[in-house]
Amino acid sequence: MTGQDEALRRRAQRLAWLIIGWDIIEGAVAVTAGLVASSIALLGFGIDSTIESSPPPSSSGSCAAEPAYRTHMIPGAATPARWTSSRPTWSTPLPAAVPLVANIVGSATDTDGGWHSFPGGHYIAVVGYKDDGRTVRIADSANPATASYWMTTIDLANWMATRGYSA
Repeated sequence: MTGQDEALRRRAQRLAWLIIGWDIIEGAVAVTAGLVASSIALLGFGIDSTIESSPPPSSSGSCAAEPAYRTHMIPGAATPARWTSSRPTWSTPLPAAVPLVANIVGSATDTDGGWHSFPGGHYIAVVGYKDDGRTVRIADSANPATASYWMTTIDLANWMATRGYSA
């Protein structure tokens, strides 16, 4: 991790704590006002704010503050050898594996010959695997007509090579 990455991570952590603090204060004020005014709407708003400030369950099932997703970069071109070495993330069958979120830019072709182009960038989710992890099912919100499609992992790796993925 570079110094700039570490600085951005620390800034994101501070912003996350600020948001959690705000949600706790907002929740306490709204619950108190809801009880004083006998308002179900304010009470519900306060409870919702409290829920928003709770950490999500971790992979172990507890509410520990461990990150569920980690970002992975693919330096340079995604060669088959490099991709094979990182494939354990991909080859674990769902739902045991955490779905992968890819940050893609440019164009790629799926296994049916469909063309998908996002010159400004786009996020997609990998929601299924086959062929021992060599082919992945993509969930893509950009076009309802092609909301999901299959793509080889090497094509996907090249599609997201400049931006990476989180899993």
